[in-house]
Amino acid sequence: MVVGFSIVTLLLIMFAGIGAGIGGVVGAQHELKGQAARVAVYMAIGALGGVAGAFLLLELDEKVFEFAAPALILFSSFLTASVVFIARGAVDWPAAIMLCVGCFVGGCIAPPITRRIPANAMRWAAVIAGVILTVDLALKTYR
Repeated sequence: MVVGFSIVTLLLIMFAGIGAGIGGVVGAQHELKGQAARVAVYMAIGALGGVAGAFLLLELDEKVFEFAAPALILFSSFLTASVVFIARGAVDWPAAIMLCVGCFVGGCIAPPITRRIPANAMRWAAVIAGVILTVDLALKTYR
């Protein structure tokens, strides 16, 4: 249990928070020009990962999902999984709405800020944050 929610509920809330994606698209219109083919490929890959992750999360024992979560995070799609969770009635709506609003606002304001930061600094920050998150999640899961 984390902050009163099970890991499954927290992940359902996270998947329902599609506001970051929408806000990011709104804020990054300049960067997305001419990228329609790339976006379509990534959306298809994300959709397949989202369906697989949603199935595993909803159908398997919570312990199995906790074990598989670090790998599944790499292949999940928030949008596709959210549709499955909503259809199954598995979303904690007050928490999901708060998360969605916060993510939307953050997604809108982040691109103008990150445009001013050198690309290499952003790449290194993303790599370091990803490694720290992966190690932390793995240690908490596999201990």
